Amino acid sequence: YRETLLLADSATASIATRKDIAATVAHEMAHQWFGNLVTMQWWDDLWLNEGFATWMETRPMAASKPEWHLAVDEARANQAAIDLDSLRSTHAIRTPVRTPAEIDALFDTITYQKGAAVVRMIEHYVGAGPFRDGVNAYLQAHAYGTATSEDFWKTIAATSGKPVEQILPTFINQPGVPVIEVSPLTCTGNGHSTRATFGQERFLLNAADARAAASLWQVPACVKAGTSADSSACLVISAPRLTLDVAQGCVGWIFANAGAEGYYRTAYAPEILRALAPHVEDVLSAPERVTLIADEWALVRANRHTAADYLTLAAGYGREPVSAVLGDVTGRLGFIHEYLTTDATRGRFETFVRTMLRPLFGQVGFAAAAADNDD
Repeated sequence: YRETLLLADSATASIATRKDIAATVAHEMAHQWFGNLVTMQWWDDLWLNEGFATWMETRPMAASKPEWHLAVDEARANQAAIDLDSLRSTHAIRTPVRTPAEIDALFDTITYQKGAAVVRMIEHYVGAGPFRDGVNAYLQAHAYGTATSEDFWKTIAATSGKPVEQILPTFINQPGVPVIEVSPLTCTGNGHSTRATFGQERFLLNAADARAAASLWQVPACVKAGTSADSSACLVISAPRLTLDVAQGCVGWIFANAGAEGYYRTAYAPEILRALAPHVEDVLSAPERVTLIADEWALVRANRHTAADYLTLAAGYGREPVSAVLGDVTGRLGFIHEYLTTDATRGRFETFVRTMLRPLFGQVGFAAAAADNDD
């Protein structure tokens, strides 16, 4: 440890400092199981140590400090990994290494944050109980020995009965991140069900790179639809294009990353975004709201959607109560104001932002009240 990650003044330390210290201690304690009790067989599977310890570190923190919004932090950490994984220069989680320099290079965001994100995705897909049983079986089978990625995904597949051994290699052994394209929804059977067509390809910020990339993933996508904030169903998108029933009855929108646990971008048809935007605060959790708005901004950066698409969605965040989520939204509004408006459009943009945020500003104000929490 370094002292700044162990020592703080309990009277003055910020929430961010307290989180950093708790995460560091929990992460290193997790290595007693992931790294010490069971060690990766070789450095190319470093994620079995670091990805797992990163996944585990938020568990004791979330249990003891629910007001810290650890699930939001996890969603934002996913975004940090996806941003890096959207560059052509990224690398696979599992990368052959031979020299000490190559080993050192693996201690990065892909190994830690992407590794943890993929673990969370599989846990969400198979269910917390079966996943816990699988991790226990994996640790017991390899206690005081070494293990490989194959050992892990075969164990989870055996205990859960789900095709984890087909899904995980596509995220571990190849670089990059997929984007799931969601086409306009259609009603079928005289309004008895809603169908959606899902397409997948590698997501890259540079359009020229995207044209040169050909990758395919087995994506465990969990979908919520219509007006429900709670129910969702998981499906595996294994083909470049797939049409599936996603809801009973006719619905106007779907959200294709329920729980915000999936390691992929989503790109919705404009009419789905317009239908979803007014409901984001009512039907999506805070981590889901982080993921949705981050995906849309990434699509703008990649020149696949327009800034207008982003603003259509951002308008639904005017009542956002979680500071980390709102900060992501307004940070990008600041970028638009600084770099994308002109003398002719700036005034109208400022009016849009004031109208969007005025009710929340009126509620919060400048003066702190004794009952105010950190948000």
